[in-house]
Amino acid sequence: LASFVQALDPAVLHIRRGCRCTDLQRDERARLWEVHTSTNEVVLAKNVIFASGGFTANAAIMRRRGLSGVVPHFYNEHNSGILEEVAERLRLRASSQALPHAAWWCEAVGIAGEHAPNQAVLFLNGGSMMVVDRAGRRVYNEKYEYARRGRVCFEKRGLLLITDGANLNEHIGGSPGPDNIHIPARRYTNAFVRARSAAELAAELVARGVAEPAFAREFPRQLQQFNEMASKGIDPQFGRGRDAERETSFRGEASAPLLSAIDGTDLYACVLRPSALDTCCGPALDERNRCIDGASGRAMPGLFAIGNCAASLTNGVYLAPGIPIISGMIGALRATNTIVFSEEETSNHI
Repeated sequence: LASFVQALDPAVLHIRRGCRCTDLQRDERARLWEVHTSTNEVVLAKNVIFASGGFTANAAIMRRRGLSGVVPHFYNEHNSGILEEVAERLRLRASSQALPHAAWWCEAVGIAGEHAPNQAVLFLNGGSMMVVDRAGRRVYNEKYEYARRGRVCFEKRGLLLITDGANLNEHIGGSPGPDNIHIPARRYTNAFVRARSAAELAAELVARGVAEPAFAREFPRQLQQFNEMASKGIDPQFGRGRDAERETSFRGEASAPLLSAIDGTDLYACVLRPSALDTCCGPALDERNRCIDGASGRAMPGLFAIGNCAASLTNGVYLAPGIPIISGMIGALRATNTIVFSEEETSNHI
């Protein structure tokens, strides 16, 4: 980024760092935007492009949007939701994205009874693990992509990851890298509850208040059923292992089997909390990434938004890793073409 900024011609484009937008007002008479900054400046501009993250760092907006209790993964203090506040005051048309499509989802590891901050779970590597609800019932295919698992985690709340010592040491607590589950288990040893039997684990989780009393009855049965499925290599309940290419993470099937038995004499459990990679439900946009006036339904002159601060290009559907980046790239192209070219020329470039 530093090299890119240095290569820019200051006469053409000047980038200021550490200068946040704190407010935006419209001067209709001059047909200009007044951009108020954190350095107490007011910059007059014909065109303004909001290009930022969402509002994961703004607890008030998170609560208002129904996202309270969601752990921000990329906790960036700049994701304060200034565009969200501007949109309310200017009465811009709101995005039609409702929960759970308001965020890009994953999971976060919780210490049983507490929580390990920002410990995102992107890949549940290894075959010896399962995810159950507070009553001890298995809830999904643990090899689903993280966005899908995270959404279920948001909708159900209080899910528990169950694994064994061998899987924890090899696949979860291994050395950092793209293959890792992104839980530094050796740093957060208290993130997991350890037990020598299903009954002992159930008693401990119930005592800590993270499992219901029914867990003691249901979990041992679920564990036995899981291990029987693993011995046969099939999962009739959720089809784990049926779509190997989609379900395997970066390790391959040989080094991380999709379905293998859990050692019931060396059990570990931790709480999974819903986590947002970022929010993606800002103001609605037209085909040129212009914000839309809520009253007239027309594009606001010179007001653009790209990235997670605006409505998602895919309506919050996480088609594949990189969707937010692609949305930002496409939005930047549309916005700049609209500013640089005439109406007719813009149509040829979008």
